Order: sequence, then C-alpha cells, then structure tokens
Amino acid sequence: MQDDFERMLRVIFLLVAVAAVTAGALYYTLRAAGLLTLIG
Repeated sequence: MQDDFERMLRVIFLLVAVAAVTAGALYYTLRAAGLLTLIG
C-alpha cells in the first residue's frame, strides 16, 4: 500500500513537471513568434 502511494505520487509529480515544461516551452515559443512578427 505504501509503495503504491509513493509510486502514484512520483507519477503525479512527473506529469506536473512535464506539463510545466511544456507550458513554459509553448509560452516562450509564442513570445518569440510574437516578437518576430512585431519586428517583421
């Protein structure tokens, strides 16, 4: 039971980390694209 709980926590933590990295990458990509369109 304890092992399953720890495994679940680890999976949730991984998912949150991946989501945060993806959101950050998308945000910076959109910002870079926006700056390029402003300059262009």
